Amino acid sequence: MSTGRRSTAHRIPPVPPIPPVPPEHERSTYLDGVRAQNTPYDLMHIGGLPMWCATGYQDAKRLLTDPQVVNCPSPVAGREDDVDLFALGPTLTGGHVLRTDGSTHARLRAAINPVFSRQTVATRRAFITRTTDQLLDDLPHTEDIDLVEAFARPLVSRLLGHVIGLTEARSDEHAVLQRHNFESTDTASQRRTAFALSTLLLRVLTGADGDIPEGSLMASMLRPPRGITPLSLPEAVENLIAVYRAGLAPTISALVYGAARIAEHRDPEVMAALLDPGRTETLVEELLRLHPPHAVTTPRVTTGTIETADAPIPAGATVTACLATANRDPGRFPAPDDLRLDRDRPTGHLAFGWGPHICAGAPLVRQLLRLALPALFQRHPRLRLTVPFEEIRFHGSYSDRMPIAVPVSLGVPAGHEAERNQYR
Repeated sequence: MSTGRRSTAHRIPPVPPIPPVPPEHERSTYLDGVRAQNTPYDLMHIGGLPMWCATGYQDAKRLLTDPQVVNCPSPVAGREDDVDLFALGPTLTGGHVLRTDGSTHARLRAAINPVFSRQTVATRRAFITRTTDQLLDDLPHTEDIDLVEAFARPLVSRLLGHVIGLTEARSDEHAVLQRHNFESTDTASQRRTAFALSTLLLRVLTGADGDIPEGSLMASMLRPPRGITPLSLPEAVENLIAVYRAGLAPTISALVYGAARIAEHRDPEVMAALLDPGRTETLVEELLRLHPPHAVTTPRVTTGTIETADAPIPAGATVTACLATANRDPGRFPAPDDLRLDRDRPTGHLAFGWGPHICAGAPLVRQLLRLALPALFQRHPRLRLTVPFEEIRFHGSYSDRMPIAVPVSLGVPAGHEAERNQYR
């Protein structure tokens, strides 16, 4: 059904333009196509790599937990010159936590998990609240802004820099390099920024910039809790880059897409849930179900035959799971396209995956959405989209992408009705 195409965009400093991502899975056209075919797997061809994509809830969940579906070896191993890694995503290569299995994955994950535990994430509440308020204070005194660049990107990048353990200055420098690496479509540019990122992180890890903050991801990797093996400096650098890269675009996407969904419908019950901490959690889970941070999982490889309702998938095949369609499976979620606050199991979705590779950063993303979305709409209750919701476009790789822009009108901030004329 879907085809990948190679980017032909030319790099324009300082940030190169990059094309929209095919396929945009949560768009209604893809959802409607899956439902029209009524088959559990969609045969896709992205960036020169054919793959089987599980579209339903049970099949997607099975792929995410089946021991015969592995990350290593990577489906692009030995084919790097034949496929489009920009379309597929750079996290398909390397020996980091996103591309390992078994005991190796468990060792890397153990050094990362403490920073993303619910208890540790709770300590980030003050930072998230303070940074959110600062960014809302700094929004331009005009009605029309891009929610991605004016709010979501700086909030998420600063939060991730804080979690890593970078100073504010280093966090800003790191964010610029990560952005160039993410948006560069040529190999030479990606290699240059990857080298610069490694150099920056090595400098901090070796103490050249001062002590590494306790409770940070850097500290957890080098000085993990008792019983957990510390990572070497090269391992720490590779995993820091991968974790940041895997978290930035999807978290930005979840934040702005959630805000756009609320702004589009302006449902009184939803607006009330934003102001009620007891209901905000359920609202956030519905937003994540409808618009998962990663619409599609990164490709994995089968080590044995996977039986399906249609035909067996052979060993050595590339497979992926479409979380966007799985989360809208009518067999699992009644009225799957509706945002409902009365679902029996609001956290039963697959927005963060499932099984041993479930997203380690899920508690942090949830905490961010629960704090930032209410703050945004409390400050700007008249916020509305200035383009149709279905016209929001994405860029990046097919699984690691974010909206190009989400233009909104802020209206008059709450409590500033007397200043209405300055916003016209």
